[in-house]
Amino acid sequence: MRKNGMKDTETDEDNNCDVKVPEYENTKGNLFVWNKLDRKLKKDFKLLFPYPKGVHPPTMSTKFCNASRRFAEKYLIPEKNYHNLVALIEFFQAHPNVNEVLLDFAVTKTILAREDFSNDIPSPVIIDDVISNILNHHHHEQMKETSKIE
Repeated sequence: MRKNGMKDTETDEDNNCDVKVPEYENTKGNLFVWNKLDRKLKKDFKLLFPYPKGVHPPTMSTKFCNASRRFAEKYLIPEKNYHNLVALIEFFQAHPNVNEVLLDFAVTKTILAREDFSNDIPSPVIIDDVISNILNHHHHEQMKETSKIE
């Protein structure tokens, strides 16, 4: 998928994700939508500048909480179509001006504001345990395969 000159590095065969990210549904054309959104993000300098991509912002600060709320209210909550929302989130995730943590907080606020999403936020402790179990299982499977070869 290519949006605003950014190329997705994974192919469909490489991706093990359960969610298929749809194209944004718009009659004017997808490239027009992404370019317009890119220009809008670049104009939103005051909101995004304090939180550059790749930097972990102070998530407990009032300024950050307000910024994530404003981002959600401006870019995510107004989108009523679920598939378009997923496509927007992917676009923001790949965009060089959108901080990953800011986006994560904004997505959480969006999920809580919508009625078509579950408000059950999984515990990071449980998620870490699940991921650890999956990684351990994968490691053991690789070890079995290696021992079969030898």
